Amino acid sequence: MTPEKKSKGFKNFQIWKNPAEERLFYPEDLNKILNFVSETQNPVRNTLIIMSLAKLGDRISELLEIKVSDINFEKRVIKVLRLKRRSVKRVYELVPLEPNLAFMMESYIKQNRLKDSDLLFSSPSSKTKSLTRQAVWYMIKKVGLKAGFTFTHPHVFRHNLVINMREKNVPLTVIQKIVGHSSVVTTAQYDKVTIGDMKNANETLWSN
Repeated sequence: MTPEKKSKGFKNFQIWKNPAEERLFYPEDLNKILNFVSETQNPVRNTLIIMSLAKLGDRISELLEIKVSDINFEKRVIKVLRLKRRSVKRVYELVPLEPNLAFMMESYIKQNRLKDSDLLFSSPSSKTKSLTRQAVWYMIKKVGLKAGFTFTHPHVFRHNLVINMREKNVPLTVIQKIVGHSSVVTTAQYDKVTIGDMKNANETLWSN
């Protein structure tokens, strides 16, 4: 669910809107946004951030915690620290790394001469200090607006990855592991049942 702010009568009051009712990103929409990344101060890094959010489904805080040493290019997996688990211990999970994204990351690491101990997306002032969430939010919002989208923020990419995988009939339990939900019930809340799904179910039922 995503919040929709209503200022009339209440300051910062939010109501929750079904995400299935909102317009979601399609591949061509992602390309539109990426076209405007070239106008940002660090287009190579920012392109990699957006592609990582779109293909990994990580929360922005989790993405910014990734170190070079967390990436295994040979096995094409990333060790991700899950930050919303109710656990005293730090919980890590392995997330699959799509081949094209792996190539982009490896090229970026070599270009910037990053060491194993360096963060993948670091602050301009220090390779061991994380880029801020606010900086990423601002960048994504800015390029999204230029591309003609008013709803662009980091979590949208995560949401859309879940929707896209469900449309490809990926089991909820598999999606749960990829995006790091502690319960499959949370993953199911992102499930989108389209009018096409309902028509197909109805036609299948009465086809005989």
